[in-house]
Amino acid sequence: MRYFWIFLLICGVCSAETINEKYDKPTNVKYSNQGFPYHDVSFKDIDPKEFNNTIIRGSCFYQEWVEGEVAKDIFPDGMTGVVFDGCNLDNIYVDEIKNTIIKDTITRCNNRKIKVQNDWEDWELNVDLTPKEPLNKEQRLKAGVSIDPKGIPEKKFTKEERENFEKTLNNITAIPIP
Repeated sequence: MRYFWIFLLICGVCSAETINEKYDKPTNVKYSNQGFPYHDVSFKDIDPKEFNNTIIRGSCFYQEWVEGEVAKDIFPDGMTGVVFDGCNLDNIYVDEIKNTIIKDTITRCNNRKIKVQNDWEDWELNVDLTPKEPLNKEQRLKAGVSIDPKGIPEKKFTKEERENFEKTLNNITAIPIP
C-alpha cells in the first residue's frame, strides 16, 4: 500500500511538471489548493496581476446558484495567461468573450451549472438551464429513485418529505454494522 501512495505522489509531481512545461508558467501558490466554496466570494477587487501568467491548481471556487444569474463572475477583469488545473469552477462564469479565461487553459476542471431543485438535491443543468441529472445519480439509482428530471416535484419538499427521501437514499447506501 505504501508503494501505491508513492506512485500517486510521483504521478502528481510529474503531472504538475508536465503542465508547467506545457504552459511555461509558475504555480500560483496563494490561490492553489485552496477552498473558496459556498461563500459569496469575489476576487473582483484584487489586482489581476496576482493571477496573471500563473497556474492555479486544485482549488475549489464553487458558488451556490443564484436565481437570475447564469453563473458568478468572481475573477477580476484584465486577468491574462491564467491556467486552471484540477479546479472546481462549478457555477463560475468562464467565457472567452470576457477574455478572463481561455478554453484551452482549463485542464481537468469542473465547470458545470448546478442548482438545488425542489427535491432539495443538486442537479446539473443543461445549456438551457433545465435540470439534466442529479449529482448523486449513482446513489439514486441504487436506491431505485428516479433520475428523470420530470420526477422533480413542482413544489419544494417539506422538511418531513425531505427527511423521508433522505432515509430512502441512506438506507440503500448505508453500510450495515455487524
